[in-house]
Amino acid sequence: MKIHRDKFKTFKNVFDLFTEKNLSKLITKGYFDGLESPISIGKEANIFTALKQDGTRVVVKKVKSKPARKKYVGSTDTKIFHLTSARMSKMIKPKNRVYNNTKKYFTKLGFKPSKELLEHEKKERAKKRKR
Repeated sequence: MKIHRDKFKTFKNVFDLFTEKNLSKLITKGYFDGLESPISIGKEANIFTALKQDGTRVVVKKVKSKPARKKYVGSTDTKIFHLTSARMSKMIKPKNRVYNNTKKYFTKLGFKPSKELLEHEKKERAKKRKR
């Protein structure tokens, strides 16, 4: 399974496909007629003025988002899964990588957890017991 980055690509360095669709819905529902001009372009959000049918202006804020990072990565070659932050996960060939956020997903596919993952979980359980 591949992470699809198409939905995070930008249009003229401003909008991704998801945002374009949502803006279109807002325009169709009559919240505003269209975006007018940027007020602020920042690293966390872009702010625009938008014109309504009656000639008034409203402010539209588009918060930038990052693709969600998956917690686990498995190798279709070895049928072993690791934390994505684990050193061994970096050694999996890109064509053999499978990403997901749940261990259940990998166990259903017949993958086994790596020794490193099992040790990590053991340490986490010990930390919780100490609290």
